[in-house]
Amino acid sequence: MIGFIWLAVAVDIWCCQWLTADAELNPMVRTILVSHGVWTLVATKVVATFAVTELLRYLRLIYSIGVAGAMLALILILSGAIPV
Repeated sequence: MIGFIWLAVAVDIWCCQWLTADAELNPMVRTILVSHGVWTLVATKVVATFAVTELLRYLRLIYSIGVAGAMLALILILSGAIPV
């Protein structure tokens, strides 16, 4: 899955070389192109993809901690320790 994400980003970045602010439909991408240029857009995509793939590595841990926190909150509410 992580390899597929990086492949999709590589194709996306390759397609960025033909981008102009007039032809871009995404308002956020258009703003980056007008303000900073194509290379800032490419750098933003690389950094964002790296952040997402690192979060995917810890997805199970984040989910487990979230479920455990929700269960603890429910037990504390049902036991009366946290008044509602």
